[in-house]
Amino acid sequence: SPRTALNPVISVGQQIARLFELHGAVSASEAHAMGLVTRVVPDGTARAAAEALARSIAAFPWTCVLEDRASVYEGLDRDFEAAMQNELEHGLRSLAAPELQEAVQRFVRGAGRGGSFSG
Repeated sequence: SPRTALNPVISVGQQIARLFELHGAVSASEAHAMGLVTRVVPDGTARAAAEALARSIAAFPWTCVLEDRASVYEGLDRDFEAAMQNELEHGLRSLAAPELQEAVQRFVRGAGRGGSFSG
C-alpha cells in the first residue's frame, strides 16, 4: 500500500502559520497536538532520539528510502491522482532496485517486523 502519497500533506495551514506569526513559538506538546511533530522526547534526549531514528531509517533499503522521500516532496503540489501516479512510478523504481531482493529475503526471515531489523 502507498506509504507516502496517502500520508497527510506535510504543510502548515494558514491558521497555524498565523499562530507562529503572532506567538513566535509553540510548546512541544502544542506542536504534537497540532500534528506538526510525531513524537516528543524528554528534555536533554533529542539528539539521542534523532540519532536512533536516523539509524532506524538507515536500516531500510536506501533506494526505497530515497524513492519514498522523492515521492513525498514531488507529491505535495499535485492533485490526488497525479500524486498516486507519482507514488507508483517511485514504487516501481524501488521494486527494480537490486538491494530489494536481499531486503525481501531478510523480511521473510523476520527482519523489519515490529521495528526490529535482526533476523
